[in-house]
Amino acid sequence: MPLFDISIPEDYRIKWRDRYECYCEEMKNALQCGDEAKSDAADDVIKKYKQLLYDAPDMEESRKDTEVLYEESLAVYHVTYDMAASSGKVEKCGFAWRVAGSALCSLYAWKSVAPKEKPLMLLPPVLRDLLN
Repeated sequence: MPLFDISIPEDYRIKWRDRYECYCEEMKNALQCGDEAKSDAADDVIKKYKQLLYDAPDMEESRKDTEVLYEESLAVYHVTYDMAASSGKVEKCGFAWRVAGSALCSLYAWKSVAPKEKPLMLLPPVLRDLLN
């Protein structure tokens, strides 16, 4: 995504490259659990990395500085997409969206609007009501 082709601090890239490698190993182990436990184990792995990114269960509860949050989210995006490109496996991109999806969507919304406008966040049910 061209809007995400932004320079980010190398220390964030290094930190999230290491975390991504750990995530891959943890997710591999989680997916080897029995059928019933597999989904819960995978969800727990994702929750762990969201917590590491947001210092909270999700972006809405995060008290982390927004600029830092966006830079780290971009690091997650770049590390994930670089690994996917080098392996030729597009399914590897899921980590970025499972873990940093809220922040990436928010950043995209802020960067894609006209300079004097602000994005308007709506819940899907509210949008449906407005359009009906």
